[in-house]
Amino acid sequence: MVALTTWTVDRPALGTRCRLRAYLPEPGQRSEEEPEEDLEDAGPDAVLDLLDDLDRAWGPGGELEALARVPEGRRTELSWDTVLLLGRTEPPGLALDVPGHAATRTGPVLLPDVETRHALAAELLCCELMDAGALAARVDVGAYRSSANRGIRAVFAD
Repeated sequence: MVALTTWTVDRPALGTRCRLRAYLPEPGQRSEEEPEEDLEDAGPDAVLDLLDDLDRAWGPGGELEALARVPEGRRTELSWDTVLLLGRTEPPGLALDVPGHAATRTGPVLLPDVETRHALAAELLCCELMDAGALAARVDVGAYRSSANRGIRAVFAD
């Protein structure tokens, strides 16, 4: 049996409420099956840094909105998170260069809507918590929720 601690953050980002929750092994309780990196080593700040990065890139005035104002034919370097979003949504008006972390505007751009941004942000943040050693995680970004676990049944009280 592994002793667990609960980690919860509730704050605004991406124009909505974001709530991140995770069950973490208490210090010294990590099993050999879990990844070497854990949330305690990386610190919760690593997950919050990703939330801040997404807010800056996809929020009001971020690189996503700036991309729509770039002149046609111009190549623009993008953050990896924005490349993931554009790769998933394939918006018209952009030629995406995934290995180069860039996009070239080819015409009028239809950016991914706010709901799509929220859904992908929830998924990315949940994955980040699990990669950081959480045994279970649940992330809500606006109306969108992503959850994952490592074979434990987790109950998150709302």
